Amino acid sequence: MVFSPGGRLHEFASTSMQQMLEKYTNCSQESGRSNTTEEQDTQYMKREIANMEERIRILESSQRNKLGEGLESFSMKQLSELESQVEKGLSNIRAQKTKALMDQIELLERKCIDLQHVDGWVLTPPTIRLESIHHNEVETQLFRRPPNV
Repeated sequence: MVFSPGGRLHEFASTSMQQMLEKYTNCSQESGRSNTTEEQDTQYMKREIANMEERIRILESSQRNKLGEGLESFSMKQLSELESQVEKGLSNIRAQKTKALMDQIELLERKCIDLQHVDGWVLTPPTIRLESIHHNEVETQLFRRPPNV
């Protein structure tokens, strides 16, 4: 674009000057939108980080409580809820342990059946009462006692 001393506009380009100005305007508007989007994304990520940090803090506090730390300010209701959570966890652990033991026993029984005939000898597998395993309690060092008053 060239302006004469009298203020007249002259265009010298291989394409229309109007199209070139429209392209420039569109690109500058998109660039402005891109910056706004980046700022919004940054703010969203900052909020997400703050939320995750809070969740981590809560989970760490919960873990410390389950290990018996920081319980001085707990009410009796909170202590009872914590006790029931620990008992549920212990019950799940016992169930998983029992299942693992049952799986091992079944595997050993199959191996025993495979080995019944060794060098012409007929071996009899030991008798294992699996139903007795389901009813046995696993002894732990955990016990209940009344709270200190």
